[in-house]
Amino acid sequence: MTRHSFNSVLKGGVSALLIRCTTAAVGFALNYFVVRILGANDAGVFFSFLSYLYISNAVAQLGLDITVSRGLRFARNSLKSVDVKALHSTCFSIVFLASLLQSVAYIYFVDEICSLFDCSTEDKNGFVFLAIAIVPYSLQWYLSYVFQGSGHNLKFNIFQNLTINSLFIILALAQWSIDPSQKVTNHELGIFFLVATTASLTFSWIIVPVEFKRPSLSVLYKTYKETVSISAPMFASSLISIAATWLPVILLGIWSSTEDAALYAIATRISSIVSLILMAFNSYTFPKYAELFSIGDTQGIKLTSMHSNRLIFSLALPISALLAVYSSNILSFFSEDFTYSNATLCILIFAQTINVVSGSSGGILGMTKHQNSVLSFSFVSFFAMIIVNAALIKSYGAYGAAWAQLVFIALQSMLGAIAVKLYFGFFPSLLWLRK
Repeated sequence: MTRHSFNSVLKGGVSALLIRCTTAAVGFALNYFVVRILGANDAGVFFSFLSYLYISNAVAQLGLDITVSRGLRFARNSLKSVDVKALHSTCFSIVFLASLLQSVAYIYFVDEICSLFDCSTEDKNGFVFLAIAIVPYSLQWYLSYVFQGSGHNLKFNIFQNLTINSLFIILALAQWSIDPSQKVTNHELGIFFLVATTASLTFSWIIVPVEFKRPSLSVLYKTYKETVSISAPMFASSLISIAATWLPVILLGIWSSTEDAALYAIATRISSIVSLILMAFNSYTFPKYAELFSIGDTQGIKLTSMHSNRLIFSLALPISALLAVYSSNILSFFSEDFTYSNATLCILIFAQTINVVSGSSGGILGMTKHQNSVLSFSFVSFFAMIIVNAALIKSYGAYGAAWAQLVFIALQSMLGAIAVKLYFGFFPSLLWLRK
């Protein structure tokens, strides 16, 4: 059948991959300029502070990704009487309040947080502006989810990333060009990031066709009670995934050094190139899994997974090999201070390769009402990662954090693959799939 065809998966996956690559390229540019402008140590402080923002953004709106996307899909296909305007307003209000509370909390505890790092007054002021930026950052990503949930693709993500990262880079370079002998501070970068996120929110508000109505909690609770209950475990799983990526940066800044934090942040960004392919194809296949599950087509789920995994594996494996071989050269592009520990990057690349080869078990389970299993596996894997981080970071720095990340990904992938085998009778891995 057409929906199971290799060509449809190829077309949808490659289209999403091109979009993901564009957004990733802009993210790399941001990291590069931060390291070049600040140096490794001060860049580590900035990346540690930025990690707080990324994790906070997950708390504010990642759980609403499934809620809004599924809710709008239900409204468009079956529940024609649903008051979508009220749903928008209610979810938007929740995101605003959640992000505002987190922003206020960070500002209130700024002294305690900054005391964990080797921070100057300029660094502390920069963290305050990044804390304020949590609000516009979360709201503009919420609008992106609404746009995707309305049936659009990921193109809007390009606009958002270009707006935030490009404007941030332009402002930082403009400040640096005024007097190259004068060092740009984390205080100034915090202001630039706040300006960039506010501008992106303003543009998003203009572009995204969203109509609002008086917020109604009853609409969210009564009409989408089942959807919200489905979203809660997915929200927690997404939060754990984000925390597993960025928490080590914070822990390195506290337990090791800010230079190690910068190294790990850069190495994580580089290794994510491998998983970029997986995420791109997942953005296309996830809705397919939900659709096929709704009509009881287990064979369709298996075939879609098989086609997707073969394409992902074919694209990702050569990239993994190239990144590992040229790891020292890639790190030296960001800073000569990082070349001493290319082993950290190689371990993270290997971890992402395991993630790719293992298949999209989390997506299959999450889109087929087995989201509680995903949450259980994520929690167990995250707990193991924390133990390894606590044992290794103080002695081995970024190298130890990389091993902890490998443990997290390997354990989560293995448990997810076993669960898919138990529920659907096949392993979501290229190595096990057969026609």
